[in-house]
Amino acid sequence: MRVGFTVAVLGTLLATSPIQAQVLLTDNFESDPAALNPAGLVNWDVFGTVDVVQSGSFSIDCVGGIGRCVDLDGSATTSTLPGPRGITTKDAYTFMAGDRMRISFQVSGNQRNGVNDSFFTNLIFGSNTDFASYVGTGVFGGVFSTSGTFASTFSAQTNILGTDPFVASSFEFVAAQAGSLKFALGTFSADNIGPILDNVVIERFAASSVPEPSTLALLGLGVAGLAAARRRRTA
Repeated sequence: MRVGFTVAVLGTLLATSPIQAQVLLTDNFESDPAALNPAGLVNWDVFGTVDVVQSGSFSIDCVGGIGRCVDLDGSATTSTLPGPRGITTKDAYTFMAGDRMRISFQVSGNQRNGVNDSFFTNLIFGSNTDFASYVGTGVFGGVFSTSGTFASTFSAQTNILGTDPFVASSFEFVAAQAGSLKFALGTFSADNIGPILDNVVIERFAASSVPEPSTLALLGLGVAGLAAARRRRTA
């Protein structure tokens, strides 16, 4: 009876072992110097134009009123450089079938007028990729699907009022097959005033994971208990 109970407990522990996130990128843009229209950022390639803004400059506050953040519109206008504008990860991130990929960030309106600015997150796959489902939170709260999608690029889009405060947001999908991708964040705004981006995190949740050390320790104790029980029964 006790042996069966121990086996059941061990099975439950292993089955409920949480899947751990692997953080692939975390960026609050502190490694990038404040600059108007930089050619590129430490972790990102720039398309169109963006500005790296020191909090308090140009009537823009970053998250918490400190550090740096990115004005996704940059300082150019439609007459000098039409949109879209934004940033794309320099690295491509690989995933396996069943993995969950997530990009999280904080984004606000332009903070300088009440005009609607577009905002998007693009998933740029290395090749046509089938993913099983996707879901958004925050500014992408109404974006979700439980059906498969086949694409080389997928875009989640919304609009943000200039007066909208920072909102913690995310977009994630579950891969139906192995592949790789880059993430892009941007806007179609081209009026020198755009959404403000801060605190980007990219994570991968593996479809299967190695049990945590605490679970392994319990497993070891359980195995030792089973061995002791067997010795008692055969003594």
